[in-house]
Amino acid sequence: MPQLDPAPWFPVLILAWASLLIIVCALVVTHTYPDLPGQKTAKMPTKKHWAWPWQ
Repeated sequence: MPQLDPAPWFPVLILAWASLLIIVCALVVTHTYPDLPGQKTAKMPTKKHWAWPWQ
């Protein structure tokens, strides 16, 4: 039975996983977080509360 012979599909499987991991890891590493929770470089603007006109 040819499906039990790992020679044809095993290198393809390893190559596909390796390329996927390399691409995904490169995308994850280059991802930047715009708002890190520990950084307080700018003042938070005060929010103006909007009131309904009929109150």
